[in-house]
Amino acid sequence: MTARKRLLLNSLFFFVCVAIATAAILYNYSYKVCWRCDTQDYYQRGKEFVCRAETELQETGIDFLRLAAERGWPQAKILLAESYSNHLPDGYQPLDHHASRCLNGQLGDNAVAARALFNDGYQALRAQKANDSQLLYNMGLLYKATILAGDQPDQLALQCFEQAAEAGHQAARLHLARHFHQRSDYPRASHWLLLAAEAGSDPAPALQLGDYHFYGRGLEQDYNKAINWYRQALKIAKQQAARQPQAERAAVEDEPRARIDMALRKLQQNRHLTPLTLGYRVVGDANRFEVLCDGHDGPIGTIERDPQGLVARLASDLELPVGVATAHKTFGSLDAATDWLLQTYGRSRHGSSKKFYFQLQR
Repeated sequence: MTARKRLLLNSLFFFVCVAIATAAILYNYSYKVCWRCDTQDYYQRGKEFVCRAETELQETGIDFLRLAAERGWPQAKILLAESYSNHLPDGYQPLDHHASRCLNGQLGDNAVAARALFNDGYQALRAQKANDSQLLYNMGLLYKATILAGDQPDQLALQCFEQAAEAGHQAARLHLARHFHQRSDYPRASHWLLLAAEAGSDPAPALQLGDYHFYGRGLEQDYNKAINWYRQALKIAKQQAARQPQAERAAVEDEPRARIDMALRKLQQNRHLTPLTLGYRVVGDANRFEVLCDGHDGPIGTIERDPQGLVARLASDLELPVGVATAHKTFGSLDAATDWLLQTYGRSRHGSSKKFYFQLQR
């Protein structure tokens, strides 16, 4: 073989070895190369890699997140800021729980970097998602903790909480209720308590509304309405404690039950103070009667005979008053059935805090 041929073969062999080595390197480190990736691609791949078990992949994921943040991707800035912060405010919810848990501990504590990234990320993201309730609530917490910059952080926090609450955020509503309650601004507190209680997920706002009615704070003093809210709190507490042991269920239900008993005692005391006289009539035949009473259009109820006795039934357009469990009841005499209907109507129409005298009209 001539020297020229050997040179050509050696050159070819060298280039083949270089190609194989390059291919192996590219294969082993291809995860570090993102061909034609845009900023969002770097963010998504960064979130994926930081959750891998391999340290090298985690470091690459952090590099990708930093690149996405440098290119202005707000979620990447916020994710890095959360990792730089060892003490986030109570109630703060990461925008991406999974990625935040994976990244936790991979970056050291850096309050300066966290503050800058939080400010840039949240301001940019708010411009994109103005009505995101969790985003607004997080911003309120960060303003209150002076992590986000602002001339009047407390006022900016309050604005964010109010916007989050208006967008339906339950924790923001409860936060505002506590805020105004502590300042004795009961009308504004009751506004947010009412919205929070209507969600039916927490007994606390219903219990507080009951107290407002019981003591007349920001709402009219009305023991019946107080009992209604206490009962709603008890219902929610029962639902939440349904799978707990008996002792724990009883402990959860103790507070609303005690409030109900307290309000019922007040009603019983007041019944003797405000007597009210109402006229009534009974019309019908031997088997069916209708009872009519002052202040109500149409019958307040009916009384019908059946094999068990006389069944008194409250009219369907009347609400059951506090302490009455059913809209119908069986009696042995017409007088007893009529008296039950009249008393039930009186309490439904005028509340349980009054004592009633009924006068038969011809």
